[in-house]
Amino acid sequence: MITIGRFGINSVGNLGGFVGPYAVGYLNRSTGSFYGGIIYLSCSALASACLILSVRHSSQVNRK
Repeated sequence: MITIGRFGINSVGNLGGFVGPYAVGYLNRSTGSFYGGIIYLSCSALASACLILSVRHSSQVNRK
């Protein structure tokens, strides 16, 4: 079971490392500035933080 979790985390990390630079480059070209890419990265980090907090919270609820 732990191996499946590690595989999932590694897969998402690799996907983000591949798609992220392309998305930032596209946004930089389409907007003509770095602000689009920075906003994309900021929103991605915020979404990741929210997902992490929600998973941690739901795990604590199931233990009770």
